[in-house]
Amino acid sequence: NTLFVTQKTGQLRVVKNGTLQSANVASIPVFTVSECGLENLVIDPGYASNKFVYVFATVSATAQRIFRFTIGTDASGNLIGGSQTQIGPDLPTKGVNHDGGGMAIGADGNLYVGVGNNGNGNNVGGDGTSGEFTSLGSKISRMTKTGQAVTSNPYYDAADGITAKDFIWARGFRNPFGLRYHPTTGALWVTEVGDSYEQIFLVTQNSDQGWPTENNTSTTNGKLIPKLAYPTNASPFGGCITRGVFYDGTAFPATHQGNFFFTDYNSGKVMRSVMAAGGNSIASTTVFLTGAANATDISVGPDGALYYSTIGGTIYRLRYTGTTTQNIIVSATNLSVNEASTATFTAKLASAPGANVAVSLAKTSGTTDVTFTPASITFTPANFATAQTVTVSAANDADLIDEGAAITASATGLTSQRVVVI
Repeated sequence: NTLFVTQKTGQLRVVKNGTLQSANVASIPVFTVSECGLENLVIDPGYASNKFVYVFATVSATAQRIFRFTIGTDASGNLIGGSQTQIGPDLPTKGVNHDGGGMAIGADGNLYVGVGNNGNGNNVGGDGTSGEFTSLGSKISRMTKTGQAVTSNPYYDAADGITAKDFIWARGFRNPFGLRYHPTTGALWVTEVGDSYEQIFLVTQNSDQGWPTENNTSTTNGKLIPKLAYPTNASPFGGCITRGVFYDGTAFPATHQGNFFFTDYNSGKVMRSVMAAGGNSIASTTVFLTGAANATDISVGPDGALYYSTIGGTIYRLRYTGTTTQNIIVSATNLSVNEASTATFTAKLASAPGANVAVSLAKTSGTTDVTFTPASITFTPANFATAQTVTVSAANDADLIDEGAAITASATGLTSQRVVVI
């Protein structure tokens, strides 16, 4: 039950079991003018075994960097970040706004990073500019988790040396602030802060948003068409979309499974988008919560609650308060595990049982390369709400084939929960 938090002024903090650790996990010298600073963090899917976290930081008026930390523990039991390592090349900034800051680790195990056009009145690296293929401004770049350009990137060419062009994965973005992967389709979704529209895109390799074209609805010009676009400060949703998350827990009703929840800084609202069948488009969007002043990010916790942050320095927890029926609550119904690595999910019960409940775990499909422990978990009336950890391991092999499995948690009289391992 550990929550990592980045502060604009450069501190990486952690909340353990609901209590803020007094010591910083790490402190990074950053440049903080306008939107600059320590902007984002992602956890490695293999954190259970490698303890890696990655942060996005503006380090000067001209440079941004991705750093990887290895999380350890000091003599007092505090989590601390060691082995600070820069991942990938320096990223452009003009030390103002539209720095981007979106990061995500894809199902391919690579790190995706969004950088904006470097400010109002700028279009660094944008379509038709001199830097379109020489700058990582206005781009989503893709690199390995050790910082190398991925050889299957659309403009990769080692023959002329490794430059910014080799890292480009998609282009033409004004400010790709939030990057999230769909837990079942594996598609990359981007929340994009526009001039006249706030937009959500499903982004594919070598696609082009083509900013300053906004709310693009053409099917003939080859540019990305938004899955959702609402006019800036002229919509019930607000005027500055920040980040979103696909709900992948089981503590909310089943109707919320797979929904995309996103925040808007200007309106202080959290929105709920219900996905259409197949998960590649949005069927409907409504306001889910008001009063989230200056919301910056949102995520799903291992307890199945939604957590969102605000610029004022507060983390809020949104839990389901409807009528509770007994249920097995798993922290995620989809789990990404790299080969030769491990990952974890947790399980608990929704309410206190009258007697002990044994939850059995079994692999119900998939490769023999995926194993897990333990095979069963027992919950008592006293510990039913304590999340217990299941560790999933993936063996390393040389077949170059993506493999997976499904683990089913079941107990007598309760609805089984399925965790898909990808």
